[in-house]
Amino acid sequence: MKRFLIIVFLAYSSLIFSQEKDTLIIGKWKVISIETHNYYYNSETDSLSYFKEYKKMLPDLIKSFGYKNLAEFEQGTKKEFANDKFIFKDNNVYLRKKGDKILREGNYTANKSEKTISFKDKDKPEHIMEYFIEKGLLHLTMNFKQKIKTKSSSINLRPTKLILQKITIQ
Repeated sequence: MKRFLIIVFLAYSSLIFSQEKDTLIIGKWKVISIETHNYYYNSETDSLSYFKEYKKMLPDLIKSFGYKNLAEFEQGTKKEFANDKFIFKDNNVYLRKKGDKILREGNYTANKSEKTISFKDKDKPEHIMEYFIEKGLLHLTMNFKQKIKTKSSSINLRPTKLILQKITIQ
C-alpha cells in the first residue's frame, strides 16, 4: 500500500510539474533584444550593431526607406522595437503590441516537448518559433529560408532571435 501511494504521489507531482511548465509563458513580456539577419539591437543598453553583409546594403536601404542619413535610419530601427510586447493569455490567445496598438492577434500553441510555439493569426499563415526560458527570460527564434536582394548585394536570412522579459503574469 505504501508503495502504491508513493507511485500515485509521484505521478500526481509530475502531472502538476508538467502543467506548471506549460504556463510559464503566460503573461506580458517586453522585447529587450532582437537579432535579425540585419542587426542586433538591445533596448536595455540602447546598443545597435549591423552584420557585415548588411553594412554593405545600408546606403541603398537608407535611401529606399527615405532617411537622410545613418543616424536617422538607426533611430527608425530602434523605434521599430521600442515598446514591443507579447501577451500570452491562458486561453491560448496572444497579442503583439507596440504601446497600446495591436500589431498582431491570434492563437498560439506551445508544444513543450518540441520547444515550439505556433502562432496563427486570423488572415495570415501559421508561423512557428522555437522557444526556451532561461534565467526568467523567454527566448524566441524564427528560422527563414529566403534571401534579401538590393541593387548591389544579397544576403541569406539568419534566424530572428528575440529575448523577452516578463512584465506581468496574466
